[in-house]
Amino acid sequence: MSSIRPHEKLRSGCVECKRRKIKCDETKPICNRCKQRPEKCKYEFKLCWTEGRPFKNKNRQKDKARQQQASQEAQPSASGSVQEWQSETTIRPAKASVNSDLGRASGRVTGVQDDSAEDEIDRRASLAMSVSTCSDYSVATPRTGSFSWVGQSNSYGYQQDPAGMTWHHWQPVKTQHQQKQPPPPVFQYQWQVPQTISTTASPIISSSESRFFLHHYINNTAGVIFPLSLKANPLSESLLQSAMNSSHLLYAFLACSGSHYISLRGDPTGEMTKSVTKFTNAALNGLRKAMVDPNQAGQLSTLTTALALCTSDVISGGMNTWRIHLSGASNLVASVFELQSNDDSISTQDPTKLFLIKWFTLLDIFAGVGGLRKSANAGSYWSLPTSNDTGGYIDEWTGYSLDLIPIMSEIGKLARIQRKRSKIMSLNDDESEDEAANQQARLDTAEDIQRIENQIYALYDRTTHPDLESNPTTKTTAQEMRHIHRIFLHTNLLHLYRRVQGLPKEHAKPAHAIHMVIELLLKIRPTSMANILCLWPVFTVGCEIEDPTQRQIIKDRLANMEAFGMGNVQSARKAMAEYWECDVKERWDIWLEDRGFDLSLF
Repeated sequence: MSSIRPHEKLRSGCVECKRRKIKCDETKPICNRCKQRPEKCKYEFKLCWTEGRPFKNKNRQKDKARQQQASQEAQPSASGSVQEWQSETTIRPAKASVNSDLGRASGRVTGVQDDSAEDEIDRRASLAMSVSTCSDYSVATPRTGSFSWVGQSNSYGYQQDPAGMTWHHWQPVKTQHQQKQPPPPVFQYQWQVPQTISTTASPIISSSESRFFLHHYINNTAGVIFPLSLKANPLSESLLQSAMNSSHLLYAFLACSGSHYISLRGDPTGEMTKSVTKFTNAALNGLRKAMVDPNQAGQLSTLTTALALCTSDVISGGMNTWRIHLSGASNLVASVFELQSNDDSISTQDPTKLFLIKWFTLLDIFAGVGGLRKSANAGSYWSLPTSNDTGGYIDEWTGYSLDLIPIMSEIGKLARIQRKRSKIMSLNDDESEDEAANQQARLDTAEDIQRIENQIYALYDRTTHPDLESNPTTKTTAQEMRHIHRIFLHTNLLHLYRRVQGLPKEHAKPAHAIHMVIELLLKIRPTSMANILCLWPVFTVGCEIEDPTQRQIIKDRLANMEAFGMGNVQSARKAMAEYWECDVKERWDIWLEDRGFDLSLF
């Protein structure tokens, strides 16, 4: 008599046989018992466990402890020392044979504990984490500037692209007898500061984080704020040296640098944003104390801090706080220059003071002409002083004649008045009630329009300083400055015709102004940093045009401008794109006001 074979319970049958509690022959794709109902014959495979992870390696805890110990040894010490490492283009794990991979796979399926397989998994996971932390930290630096990063060994290196704004990729060198470790964040490396700037007076610069942002500020941010500065830039020289003795000013400059770096490179980890927030809060705390101190309220460093914080908001593209800083700067301007009212004129030949008043003027004027909101000075403006050797020429900081500043302010003021009048007339049912007053207002406006138009055309032949024209190295920049000057003239005419006179965009006058702005814009190199100064004209014309070809020109130019890291360009581009999508007949400045946009077109 043959022995009875013990029953063997199978758990790998099809779902339908399990439901019917019958033995499945496991024929695939359809078992013999489910031929009459093939749609119900399905196979599934589940792995179930109650705690931990499946098929846990008995040496898992030991491996994890070894990894933690290795990662702790790889971190730099608290004193700021760093370990050099070799950056590779790609990191690939060692190739394994197909059979070994299949063996590991079968081991995992059957639940057999395989130490070598687990070690391979852990090694791959550790390697993946290492690769994920190796971000491409790059810094945009001018081609003519000397660039270096300094580590413990004082060694440095960089790779430079042939043209345009270059991205220097630093590659620290692996020292002998040192294991390869993931790189620390970029600001944990010591960044070199020019020898012309004495940093011994400021303990803030002892931080590697601060030195990184200071390096980026000197080589990039200061030049982007005023891209046509052919002479010494106070932002990276005299004012920066003053910041070494003024903590709130230095923190404000570092906040500007951080905002610019984020606009350029992004901040996927949020680490840079934390640094900017820290610098901004420190600058604000110091500024508040300085403003209530009579000995500091009238100092140039206090005014510069307010301007730098406002500029940091503009660079980041925010629309919430830049006017607050601008209003505070307006009060400080009156204190620094001892003005009794906004109508007082400023008389100074100090180059640093001249620079600061121009900086404030540019921020403030675009707050009044960029939409229907007032500037910090409620539309009033003082006559800007000019140094003896630049009077009558195109200003190298603004890109146009300073005589255009009061005209821009008046156009913004008249545009707001016209908007108020139209609102009042729309609410007034009795049109004959104030007909005489309205008629007189229209006559006055017509006279103002004719007067302003003549003033603008009188500035048309302004040129740059002869020294710029005769110097071969600055001749191209001088030509672009002339184009920018005329772009601003035609943009002011466009605002005058559309927002003050109320002409339709199809009228010959605004249409000619739009045509001239686009024609002059195409004469400026697409990659030139001079484009940064043209945000207000480009945005204005972009909102007025409907031709697809012209819109593409504006989109391309805004994309080039955005590449320099000014966040307000991105905000303006998004607002313009949204205005295009709405496809409304409403004028762009009214549309922006109704939707709560507060753009800084600085």
